[in-house]
Amino acid sequence: PLIREAIGPDGAPLPGDRLVEVDAAMLRDEQARAQLIDWREVLARPLPRQLVLLEGTAPEPEPEPEVEPEQVELGGQMLLSDDMARAYQIGAARAGEGGNRFDVTIQGDGSFPGLREPAEQAVVEVAPGKPDVIERERDLLSRGLPGLVRLLDSGKTGGGEPYLVLERLVASPSARFRRKTDPATALDIFLNALEDLRRLHGASQGVVLCGIDPGAIQLRMGDRGVDIDDSTYLQRLASGDWCPVFARIADARDKRLLALERGAAGEQLGSPIYLAPETAPILLSGRVLQGHYSPKSDVYALTLTLYTLIAGRFPYEKTGVYQLQGAELQAALSRIKHEHIDPIDPDALATVVDDQTRERLERLFRMGLAPDPNLRPSAQALLRVARQAFDVREHQPEGPGLRMRQGRLPGPTAASYGV
Repeated sequence: PLIREAIGPDGAPLPGDRLVEVDAAMLRDEQARAQLIDWREVLARPLPRQLVLLEGTAPEPEPEPEVEPEQVELGGQMLLSDDMARAYQIGAARAGEGGNRFDVTIQGDGSFPGLREPAEQAVVEVAPGKPDVIERERDLLSRGLPGLVRLLDSGKTGGGEPYLVLERLVASPSARFRRKTDPATALDIFLNALEDLRRLHGASQGVVLCGIDPGAIQLRMGDRGVDIDDSTYLQRLASGDWCPVFARIADARDKRLLALERGAAGEQLGSPIYLAPETAPILLSGRVLQGHYSPKSDVYALTLTLYTLIAGRFPYEKTGVYQLQGAELQAALSRIKHEHIDPIDPDALATVVDDQTRERLERLFRMGLAPDPNLRPSAQALLRVARQAFDVREHQPEGPGLRMRQGRLPGPTAASYGV
């Protein structure tokens, strides 16, 4: 049946509300449209099927009291591993990672499964008051899936808060040098991350990341986790002695469980800037309806990340939306996405690549950024197009390294980053 009761978060029906699933055929039918409240708002939705509020209004829930986020104070502490084989000396909080990740020096045995050499430094992640977040990450990272930051250890602080010990990665070129990534490296990041997405989505215990953006991708350059100088960094970048890693997975969800909920996560996940249109919330009849996530929304976010890396520009810059802040910015971004405004500025691409490469990139963007997820290719299908467009060749590294590299563009040099 098209009409059914609305079910609240606790599983109980919401009195006075009914929901109707609307597809494109119904929206073309005048009699069906007449049943809808504010149906014009629905036309902006790219989903082929969506939930629309009909007559009646459920009682508004009482607003939850605002709770100040707990301050994480671990600096200088020492955490002992459960097996007492090592200790983690907590250092400074990592910049740009939400204040819940800390650099640590490993004292004792730095050998961990999956590492070719003992780790000297790592990263500790905590989430005070949110043990479910840490447990979900621990579960996902324990599955041995490709492309994700490696889980080295886990335990509890003296105060009983769970923590994870993660491998220490290095920043992407754009984050390290504060400028756009050279086109060859940007494409190599995209190609290898897209291959990882293909495997993440296709695994029997698959994962949908739901939070891909440029800051979520870091590079693996060895297992020791120690700092390297710019010269060594650029040498490894040019030789392919690195691989991209999805370093943040706080928003990731089990693919099977997400599918059972028809993609509904119950909250907005990921950066509003890089959300696919179908995942952006919509205001309908005074109510906020959250979006729906799927492997296709990961493809969109990764494709938009490629644009930012290679052009050095944020999506939608030409709209002037970034003059807004806070809730106004988020609402404007959601509206822009539902209006299917193109996030790409072709002029920005013209300044960094030749015309033929720009045309190939624009084709890739048109496919990966298709507003309708049903018209958007899977990671596997988009990778097939990218491999043909950019003369991709297989690369078999002895250690951590790229599995495939583009062959159209010259690689990075020190001059690429002003070093």
